[in-house]
Amino acid sequence: MWLPKKLYQRLPLIWIVAGLAFVAAAFYMTFNYKWSIWHFGAGISCLVWGATLYMVRSRRNEEAVPEDTHAKAAD
Repeated sequence: MWLPKKLYQRLPLIWIVAGLAFVAAAFYMTFNYKWSIWHFGAGISCLVWGATLYMVRSRRNEEAVPEDTHAKAAD
């Protein structure tokens, strides 16, 4: 399955926003409600997954750029 490039690049941000929404919903419901624990767990999972995607993709982008391009840009 292919995703448009703009959506693919924004996936880490989408996961982080979803995680924040789940965590906010858990705090809004307070922890007396049964499902708030599940919302909190889903939110933390989404936040961790979004951060992981962001870090992995940023490392790949750094490795993909050859060092010679930095020297040429300075000239």
